[in-house]
Amino acid sequence: MASTRNPLSSWTAERQARYRQQHAEAVITFHFLLDASPSMIGANAANLRKAYNMYLAWLQGHANPMSLVELVVFSTPLTRHPVQALGSCLPLTEQTYNPLEGHGTALYRAVGEVVTTVQGTGQHVLVVFTDGGDNTSKDFAWTHTKASLLVRTLQAEDNWLCVFLGAFPEALAVGTELGCADNNCLVFTSDQIPAAFRQLTQATARYLLAAPVERKLLAAKGIF
Repeated sequence: MASTRNPLSSWTAERQARYRQQHAEAVITFHFLLDASPSMIGANAANLRKAYNMYLAWLQGHANPMSLVELVVFSTPLTRHPVQALGSCLPLTEQTYNPLEGHGTALYRAVGEVVTTVQGTGQHVLVVFTDGGDNTSKDFAWTHTKASLLVRTLQAEDNWLCVFLGAFPEALAVGTELGCADNNCLVFTSDQIPAAFRQLTQATARYLLAAPVERKLLAAKGIF
């Protein structure tokens, strides 16, 4: 019997794929990259879980439920959760997002490895959250230059919306050097994480309501 909590549970993978192919303009793939470096331990982690869960719940009520979500939690290592339908996504918990001591921030590696393994076509939204700059990607042969080239190419050729949420003073410079448009970068302090995600919610609402041509302009010029 199908779950009343998740009405998509009765949809086979083939049925989902067929729907997405037939409704390409309505279905979006969201990629969320969340920093779980040691500086996020404690109140910052709790704030991020709360803020992300609020945003996810809003997204599930406003975006097409057959949109896809990829969640990636990164510090030096990466934890990539299976890509799944937006309507099936569960909120973050201490088990799925739990920053630990002993790691750094492999921001460029996270971005690079995610965007180079994307499958399928259609609309994509990349949301990167970090509370500091990169300091360990060089250990995996990922550099700012390589990651930036990928981001800029995806925006220019495939109209990706790339959003950078930075909870540190230099975030605007880091985000724009990564290839995000100025107005797709949001700079705030770590105690403002919930407020930043509320601002992201408002900006996403404008993006979802826009026609395909207008979405291209928003992706290029910025949603904030």
